[in-house]
Amino acid sequence: KGIDAKLVVKGINALENEDDKEALLLRFVEGYSVKEIAKYLGKTENATSVLLHRALKKVRTFFDRST
Repeated sequence: KGIDAKLVVKGINALENEDDKEALLLRFVEGYSVKEIAKYLGKTENATSVLLHRALKKVRTFFDRST
C-alpha cells in the first residue's frame, strides 16, 4: 500500500510552526538534503535534523489523532 501524498501534505499543513512546515516540505516533497534546508533556513545541520525529527513526530501525532 502506497503513501497518499495529499494526506501527507495535509498532515504537514496542520503544523503551526512555519519552519516545521517548510523543512518537511523541502525534505520530503522537494527532495532537498538536510544541508540544503539548513542553509535555506539559516540554521546548523544539527539544528535542522532535530527540527525535522520533531516536526515528523508532530505529524505522526496528527495522524494518530485523526484515525
